[in-house]
Amino acid sequence: FVVTDIPEAGADCEVTETGTPDGYTAVLNGGAGCEWEDVTSGFRICQITNEANPATYTVYKDWTVYREGGDVVIGEADVTIECDSAIVGGDEDEGTWTLSGTLSDGETLVATVDTTEGPATCSASEEITQSGVEQAAVGCDEVSLAAGGSHTCTFTNTVFFEGIPTLSQYGLAVLALMVLGVGFVGFRRFV
Repeated sequence: FVVTDIPEAGADCEVTETGTPDGYTAVLNGGAGCEWEDVTSGFRICQITNEANPATYTVYKDWTVYREGGDVVIGEADVTIECDSAIVGGDEDEGTWTLSGTLSDGETLVATVDTTEGPATCSASEEITQSGVEQAAVGCDEVSLAAGGSHTCTFTNTVFFEGIPTLSQYGLAVLALMVLGVGFVGFRRFV
């Protein structure tokens, strides 16, 4: 655009962008901005780039232990997030990026995923090595994450302790009397 009627002291000019698409951030002149003071003549260039915001993939861990005996279960699991786009702080192997961690009850693992090349496809998995632990997953299958998008996956592990039923003192007394009674009947019959 052309600026006319510039005052003798110069004009202050600024270029901004409105209507940036959802999930994107406008970057002006590589972050230097497009603002000039005391302009009297010449050309100014403002390069505007709409950069994709990273997406987030969050894994939430929930442990539920029923009945006593929860101290014999190690309340943690190894969780891995896998994406086809770069994960900040993640590991890359042949075009697949992973982020792993060990989560206890109520903890989360968050992956920040690059979406500059388009939507990223991510999923999560967990490894439980303890027998007797039931696994359930909600939202952990493959999902497409657009620029600036977010997704949450929840792993729930449930442990049921059946245990061996025990008798109270009164129950033991009744059991002893019943055994004694059967013994007397058996003794009398064979004697």
